Amino acid sequence: WSVNSFFQSIIENKFVDFGDYWYDNGGLPSILVNYLKTHKLNSLDYVEKDKTITIRVNDFKNPTSLTSINQNVLMCQTGYLTLRSPVYSKGFMTLGIPNSEVYNALLSLMALNIFDDTKLENVNEQILSQSKDVGEIIELFNTVLNTVSYDNYPISSEAVVQQLLYMYLKGICNSVSAELHSSKGRADLVIESDNRRIVFEFKYAKNEIEAKVKLSEAIEQIKTRDYGNIVPKKAELLRIAAVFNADPKVRAFTEYHEV
Repeated sequence: WSVNSFFQSIIENKFVDFGDYWYDNGGLPSILVNYLKTHKLNSLDYVEKDKTITIRVNDFKNPTSLTSINQNVLMCQTGYLTLRSPVYSKGFMTLGIPNSEVYNALLSLMALNIFDDTKLENVNEQILSQSKDVGEIIELFNTVLNTVSYDNYPISSEAVVQQLLYMYLKGICNSVSAELHSSKGRADLVIESDNRRIVFEFKYAKNEIEAKVKLSEAIEQIKTRDYGNIVPKKAELLRIAAVFNADPKVRAFTEYHEV
C-alpha cells in the first residue's frame, strides 16, 4: 500500500479511510505460502500481542532450508516479527510483533492455519450483525470451534476459547476487541457495528454441573462490571454470558444467557 495510493484515494473518495492494509498488500509472501503447504504454524505462540519469543542467534544468522528453518526466523524474515533485543555473536536473542497492524494481519494468517474453511462455507456470518437470537450466535461459535483440530490446538482454558474466537472474528471483521478495558474491568470479547455492540463474557468448565455454576458467575460479572456501557453509545447493546463445556463428549458452549 503506497503513499501515492493513499493520497489518490483521498482525491477520488473525498474522505480519509484509515485502516489495516498490511495483510491485503503483501502480508502473505510467496515464501510463507510455500512453507504453509508442508507445515503448520504454532499459531497460539503469537496470540499475545506483547509476548517476546526467544531464539538462538545461530538460527537467526544461519537460517536453513525452507523445510527446516526455525519458524520464528521465517516469521521475522517475512515481517511478522521484529527484533526485540540486540543481535550478539552467539547465545540467544528475542523477537516480537512489531505493531498493531501487523498483529491484526498475523491473526488473519493464523485463522487460515487453524480453521477449516471447507466446514465454514455455509456459515452465515451476518448473524453477528443482524440476529437478535443469542442461540444463533452461540451456535455460530460452536460451529467455528468445531472446525479446530483438537489434537493440534487443544481447548484447555478460558483464555484459549477467547483467543480462538478472536482469531476467527478478526478474519471476518476488524471491529472486534479482546480484553476491552473499562473502569470496572475487561470484557472478554466485544464486537462493534454501526448501531450494535455485542459483549461476551466467557467461562470454561470441565463438565455440565460446573458449567451451570460458571454461567451464574459470568452473568454476575457482566452486571457488576457493567460491561459494554461505554461511549460511543449504541442503539443496541447485547451482552452474553457463555460457558464452554470441555467434557470430551461435548466440547461446546452449552450454557449461555443474555444479560
